[in-house]
Amino acid sequence: MKRLALLLALVGCVSLAVPASAHNLTRKPKVGVTGDIFKFRGTKWQPNSTVYWEYYGRPRDDNYIQEGSVTTGPRGRFRLLFRDFNLGRHKMCFAQIDTRYRPFAHMSGTAPFGRLFRECKRYRVFGTDF
Repeated sequence: MKRLALLLALVGCVSLAVPASAHNLTRKPKVGVTGDIFKFRGTKWQPNSTVYWEYYGRPRDDNYIQEGSVTTGPRGRFRLLFRDFNLGRHKMCFAQIDTRYRPFAHMSGTAPFGRLFRECKRYRVFGTDF
């Protein structure tokens, strides 16, 4: 009986924490032509908080070309419309600092950053033939 109670308590604690996989990101379209608008939508992110985005010229690049931020609504959703004129494969990454989780904040007397949630989507831009 004690083992069952301990197991149920452990499962309950684990289910309260929001895993990084709970942050959803969709992108439409996956492939476009120069000048197309790519729509990035996020769901299940931390509500009323800032989500930072980074645009990479190529998927394997370490340094981003452009950056910005969007604010999530009360339901943890956001939308970014991005017009791309560069040919090739690209990557857009979104990141959010989880302010609900602050490890060791009570020991240091400060509020260090919490976990970092990061999701990326790749897409491709083709040229137009006129």
